[in-house]
Amino acid sequence: MALGRLPNVDGKRQVRIALVEDHEGTRVALRDTLRGYPTRIEVVAAFADGESLLRSSLRRLLDVAVVDLGLPGLSGGETIRALSAELPAVHCVALTVFEDEESVLDVMRAGAYGYLLKDEPDERLISAIEEAAVGSHPLSSRIAGFLIAEARRSPPKIVLTDREEQVARALAEGASYLECADRLGIALGTVQDHVKRIYRKLDVGSKKEVRLWLERRAG
Repeated sequence: MALGRLPNVDGKRQVRIALVEDHEGTRVALRDTLRGYPTRIEVVAAFADGESLLRSSLRRLLDVAVVDLGLPGLSGGETIRALSAELPAVHCVALTVFEDEESVLDVMRAGAYGYLLKDEPDERLISAIEEAAVGSHPLSSRIAGFLIAEARRSPPKIVLTDREEQVARALAEGASYLECADRLGIALGTVQDHVKRIYRKLDVGSKKEVRLWLERRAG
């Protein structure tokens, strides 16, 4: 079957996802669960580790990647960071048993769009995938409560990914989008996606404002 976008019966396009889960029983159960519900979610692939996802050409077809954190080799957080840097249009959702502060903050800073605990009902996983596909940030209620409490304890800290940092510095030096793409060896569209995220994170609207933000941060 061709791997182009397929319409669902209601005319909406499919949400293409990949699962990354090292435990075979859990991976198969998740895949079968998602395929068994009458939704527009299409499981394109299921991988046992992050390296397999990052090597697969299928990653470029995805809308969402659902990633376990306790993976062998490359961790779930590292997988999310690498995929988000390469393909920011693919929105990652962490699916895990870990709810400690370090895990949550590390994964969200890595670029995850959502953080879901494995004890959530199947229906919540499905809705979380659909939310992430359109750019929302699905969170388990306990994780949302923790993040709210964390935000109240300390002022928000703006964190750019490594790739966003590279693009921001290039912009601050006056480089055009095309020059950024050539300098970093990435596609023009990828640069544009990074710029949108940088502007949104910094709440700015120009290269000059990006340069001023970097100068203020440097002190």
